[in-house]
Amino acid sequence: MESQLLRYAQECAQVMLESAAPDAWERSKRAGQRAASTVEILGRPRGEIMVAAAWLHALGESPDVRGTGFAPVDGAVHLLSEGWPTPVVNLVAHQGQARLIAPAFDATGQLALFERIQGWPSDILDHTIVMATPDGPDPDPDAALRAATKAMPTSLRITARDRAERERRLRRAVDRVNAALIAARSPTPQGV
Repeated sequence: MESQLLRYAQECAQVMLESAAPDAWERSKRAGQRAASTVEILGRPRGEIMVAAAWLHALGESPDVRGTGFAPVDGAVHLLSEGWPTPVVNLVAHQGQARLIAPAFDATGQLALFERIQGWPSDILDHTIVMATPDGPDPDPDAALRAATKAMPTSLRITARDRAERERRLRRAVDRVNAALIAARSPTPQGV
């Protein structure tokens, strides 16, 4: 899957992150590559939107983009100001169940300005971000989810209930997409 949108997303992430936030650039590369593979296997319509959002998901970690300190919103605000397609911007804003952690950054109001996209686009983005670990192409989902939830500082004012709900929702997204990937890779019986 190659398109102008995807080339721009990859270039934008590289320019904004490679030297300013190298860890974020590495995560973006892994997420973009995983998203491309996932949407190809699943044959999702408008897959380029999900792949572009995966490449751009960490943009808010760039020092040049930071505003609120809440990376999903900061990245989405930057993308919006640069004229990126609305679905990409909205997916970036709401990545990783952002609404559950936005209060810790006093960013609930800013996040509310972006429409929350639910269903496969959101699940695929969350799956690719969680599963885009340096552990190779098939990381253990439990370990990847633990790493993703552990990466959030405990000093943030996130309630235990919201942390648990976020982890539960991320787990559901990872499980749904993994199940769909397994089903898509399974050979169909002859004569069916």
